[in-house]
Amino acid sequence: MVSRIKRIRQLGLTRAIQVLTGYWAKKDTTIIVRKDLSRINVVQAKLDVQYRWVEKAAIQEFMAAHGAFNASDVDDFVSRGARCLGAFVGPRLVGYVWIHYDYYRFLFFDHQIVLGPGEAFVGPAFVAPEYRGSRIYPALLTQSFRELAKEGFRVAYGNVGVTNTASIRGIVRAGFRPVKRITAVRLFRRFLAWKSEEPAEDMGGIWHEAQ
Repeated sequence: MVSRIKRIRQLGLTRAIQVLTGYWAKKDTTIIVRKDLSRINVVQAKLDVQYRWVEKAAIQEFMAAHGAFNASDVDDFVSRGARCLGAFVGPRLVGYVWIHYDYYRFLFFDHQIVLGPGEAFVGPAFVAPEYRGSRIYPALLTQSFRELAKEGFRVAYGNVGVTNTASIRGIVRAGFRPVKRITAVRLFRRFLAWKSEEPAEDMGGIWHEAQ
């Protein structure tokens, strides 16, 4: 605490206010995206990748190894019937994407997508850092689309952070289109202080630069 106060004193008044604000308030924006499954893009990973469903224990081990494991999230996903599709290079699991069939909740944004007949939510997804840049992410998304289409699903939803340029490139390549932008501010990461929702059909430079 003492070192933090000393650092703030060294920053000057304007910067100190910005730093202090960052400790107790966080603002974030996500884009809700949609994919019509009647037409699915062909995206090939740059490596020889195989796709198959992953059991709970295997995905927990993989997530824990990469610092992405949240036991309550996995338990909640599985209890609601969500499934996890994995990307494998040889025998090694290198990425995954969750698929939800009832609803998906964005806790930070106090927002929930309730899925109707023929609809699914795809995400969250993760690719091991050493395999990024190999188009595994968009290839994994399009494989999830094919799995859903085979089961009779017509629409897939997802989301991406507005500043996550790499992920935006992946979902654009997979064929997702933006439909809504949600921005929220939380105090102490718990209390919702402000929230806005607006159409996102035209994302301007963000979307065009990713194509």
